[in-house]
Amino acid sequence: SLFKPLETLSGDFLDFSLNEKHFNFAIFDSAGHGPAAAMEAYALQNRIDVKDAVDPKAFATALNSQSTQQSESTLFTMSIGNINLESDVLTLCQAGAPLIYLLPGNLDMPIIQIGLGGLPVGYSPDTMFESGSYNLAPGDCLVGFSENFPEKETMELEARMERVRGKDVKTIKAAVSEWRDR
Repeated sequence: SLFKPLETLSGDFLDFSLNEKHFNFAIFDSAGHGPAAAMEAYALQNRIDVKDAVDPKAFATALNSQSTQQSESTLFTMSIGNINLESDVLTLCQAGAPLIYLLPGNLDMPIIQIGLGGLPVGYSPDTMFESGSYNLAPGDCLVGFSENFPEKETMELEARMERVRGKDVKTIKAAVSEWRDR
């Protein structure tokens, strides 16, 4: 079994970095699946460095410019952002449709889907990316995905997250993993 070929390879990856002032993250999904998408994701991951705080909008714009200048443009969706740990402000830019949920620590506030979506990176050299800022409070939790899901699946995911709101991160992760693995 050691040398059996893999049935599924995906082009998804997550990168993050934490320093004294920022938590930086990037969630990417290459278009397609299989070996080609996985290799593209690997090559892309080696070009991305989120060790230092980045301006998410400028980062997406520069990456799009690089991608569309190549002879064969690669399409991928992404969410890139950072949390300023001094001001508790999340700055987020999205290209394409990855889902990110904010589960407020205040149980009187609803779970909200944040981000602006937009066109994927590599679609057009003229693509404009937008970023949004969100004030975070103690106990808030972010849950992010590299792609969207059908409405029925999204509704079930949101119901599961509602049931574990206010719980510790391990409990929230277990609920999301159980939904994903079913």
